Amino acid sequence: MPSARRLAPLALLGAIVLSAGGGVWFYLWQDRAATERQVLREAGSLADTVAAQAGAILGGLEQMLLGIDHAGTADSLNLPSAFLSALSQREQAAPDDVALVLLGAQGDILQATPESRRQLQGVSPAALAGLAAALPAEPQRQALIGQPLQAAAGALLPLSRRIGDGNLAVALLPVRLLQDFYARLQLGPESSVAVLDRQARILARIPALPQAMIGQPMPNAARLGPFISRATNWDGISTSSLDGVARYMAVRPVPGYPIVVSLGLANSPAITRWQQRATMGATLTVLLIAAAALAILLLEREASRRVATQAAATARLQRLADGAAGIATRPELPALLSYIARLTRETLAVPYACITLHEDSTAPQVTFSNDPDNPLPQDILSALEAWSPREDALVPHAVPATQGLPARLGIAMRREDGAPLGTLTVASRACRFSADEEAVLAQLARVAGIAITNRRLLAAAQRAAQDARTARGRMERLLEAMENGFVALDAAWRITYANAAARHLIQQGGGLRPDGGLPVAAMWDIFPHLVDLPLFEHLHAVAATGQPRSFEQAFEDGHYRLRFNAFAAGDGVGVFFSEIPATQDQPADPTPAPPEPAPTQEHVLLVEDEAPLRARLAQQLGRMGYRVTALEDGPAALAALDQGLHPDLLLSDVIMPGGISGPRLAALARERLPGLRVLLMSGYALSEEDHDAAGEAMMAKPCDPATLLARLHGALHGPAPRPA
Repeated sequence: MPSARRLAPLALLGAIVLSAGGGVWFYLWQDRAATERQVLREAGSLADTVAAQAGAILGGLEQMLLGIDHAGTADSLNLPSAFLSALSQREQAAPDDVALVLLGAQGDILQATPESRRQLQGVSPAALAGLAAALPAEPQRQALIGQPLQAAAGALLPLSRRIGDGNLAVALLPVRLLQDFYARLQLGPESSVAVLDRQARILARIPALPQAMIGQPMPNAARLGPFISRATNWDGISTSSLDGVARYMAVRPVPGYPIVVSLGLANSPAITRWQQRATMGATLTVLLIAAAALAILLLEREASRRVATQAAATARLQRLADGAAGIATRPELPALLSYIARLTRETLAVPYACITLHEDSTAPQVTFSNDPDNPLPQDILSALEAWSPREDALVPHAVPATQGLPARLGIAMRREDGAPLGTLTVASRACRFSADEEAVLAQLARVAGIAITNRRLLAAAQRAAQDARTARGRMERLLEAMENGFVALDAAWRITYANAAARHLIQQGGGLRPDGGLPVAAMWDIFPHLVDLPLFEHLHAVAATGQPRSFEQAFEDGHYRLRFNAFAAGDGVGVFFSEIPATQDQPADPTPAPPEPAPTQEHVLLVEDEAPLRARLAQQLGRMGYRVTALEDGPAALAALDQGLHPDLLLSDVIMPGGISGPRLAALARERLPGLRVLLMSGYALSEEDHDAAGEAMMAKPCDPATLLARLHGALHGPAPRPA
C-alpha cells in the first residue's frame, strides 16, 4: 500500500487537472456565449445603419416626387418641353441612374426623359399596368413601393404615388445601387444583406441573386415572417436555404416604409476566432497541467531533502537558543569570547571556530575553539588564524576546501552603530557550507557583536559610576573640611545636602530629624521666620534668573551676621555661607527699615501659588495697612469674586496652576468688576515685550517692602485701567 505521503502529490495533481480543465471549459463556454452576443450586437448595429440608409434614400426619392402633382395635370401636358426639363433637373439631383417618369392611369408612359426611357427598356407594358393597378384610385400623400420591375439593365425598385387626373408619379431606383452600397460595407465572406417587403419578398440582396428571384418570397421566410410582417426587431442565428450558410441575423424595419432590412454575419469568422482562443486555452491548460505535474514531483523531492535539512537547522537553532542564555553569565570579556567561540563551534557542528577582535587594541585579540575530540592539526590551525574575511563583509564569506585546508566561512562582527568590531570564522572538513549554515553564522555574529558591545559598555558604565562615586566622595570630603557652610536646595526648597558646618547651624535651629538626618520639608516650613528676611527674596531671584548673588543677612536683631554666595545648581540652588565677625562700628542691620504703615481701608486680593511667599506678602501688606484676602490660584479667586468679594486691587502672580494665568485672571475679574485695578508679579526677568503682552502693570518678585509699597500706591492711585 502506498503511504499517504506518496498519495498526496497524486491527489494534488488530480485536483489541479480537474480544476484547470473545469475552469478552462467554463471559460470557453462563457467566451462562446460572449462572442455570440458580441456578433449579434454588431449585426444589429449594422442592420440599424443599413435600414437608416435605405430610409434616407427612399425619403430622398419621395421628396423628388413632390411637386409633380401640378406638373402632371392635363393643362401642363400641353407644355411637354417644360415638364421634361423639370424632370431632368430632378433626375440630376437624384443618385446615379435613378429615373423619374409620369405614367397614365393605365400604366402608359406619359412623360419620361431619354435617360428614363433607357432605364425602362425591357420593362413590359403589363408590368407597368400592374404597377398602376396596385395603387389606390385616389391620390395619396405617401408614395408606395411596388414590385420590382425587370428591365434590360437590371431590376428597378419603383416608388410611386397617385396624383391628379389619376396619373402616377414614379421614381425608379436600380436595385444594383442598393447592392453596391451593401457590398461597400465589407461585411466579410458569406455575409448577406437583403431588403424585403412585408410579404417577405426580396427587393434587393447581396450576395446577388438571379434576376428572376428579385420580387419573389424568400425561401426561409417562415421563421422571419412574423417579425417582418410586424416590422419589429429580431436578432438570432438562422441558416439560409438559399446557400445553406448559418448566420447571425438581425432584422430591422426601414423607418416610414413597409419594408425591412435583414442582415446576416457569417457564422464561420466568429466561430473561427473563438476556436483559435479555445485551441490556445486548451494548449495552455495541457502545458499548465504538465508543468504542475513536474513541479509537484520536484517539490516532493525537494521537500524530502528539506526535511532533513530543516531538522539539522532546528537542532542548530535550539543549541544556539540554549547557549545564548549562558552569555549573560560571563562577566569578563576573555571568558565571554571563549564561550562564544565554543558555542559557535558546537552550534554549527564544526571542528574549529575563531573570534578576532580588532577594536581598542593595537594587536588583534584572537580567541579560538578547537574540537577536543577531533582537533585540527597545529599547522592547519596556524593557517586558519592567518585567514580572516574582510571587516566590511556584511554577509558570510565562504571559501571552498582546498588542498591541505578545510572549507572556511567568515563574517564581520559590528557594533550597533555599524562600526567594525572584529570577525567570526569557522572551518569544516566538508567541501562547502550550506545556506542555512551561513544564516546561522550571521545570527551568531550579530549575537556576538551585541554581547561584546554590551559587555564593554557595561564595563565602561561601571568605571564611570566608580569614577563618579570617587569624585563625589572627594567633593564631600572637601566640603566637610571647609569651615564655611554649604547647603544644596532642590526646586521645592528642600535641603538635599549640608556639610558639617551647615548641619551644625541647622541643628542649632532645631531643623534636623531625631535620627540626625536632613529634614524632608521645605526650608521655609522648617524656618518660617526666614520668609520675612531679604534672604528669601535673594534665593528666589537666583532660582528665577539663574544669576548668582552675594549678599549679607543679619539675624537675632543684628548681633549675628552671615555672608551668602548663592548660585543656580541644576533645578535648585547651592548656597555657601560664612559668619561675619562683629565690630564696634558696624551697623546693626544694613537692611533699610520698611516704611511706616499708613492708615488705609483699601482691599487687596492677593493670588500667589507658592505658600511661603503668599504668607510673607500677606503679612507685609497687612503691616502696610491694607486689608488682604490671600488665595492660592485663579479658580479660587474667581469663586471669591462670584460670592461677592469686592477688592480694590488684584495682586496676582503671572504663572500659576489651575489653568488660569495672571493676565487671564485679570481679564475675567474685570468682567465681574469693571474698573478693577491690577498689578501682576513675576519671578522671571521682565522685558518691554512682557509688559505689552500682559497688558497690565507688572513688577518683579520678590522685592523689598519699599518697592512693593510704591508699586501698590501707583497701581491704586495711578491712571485708570485701559478698557478691554
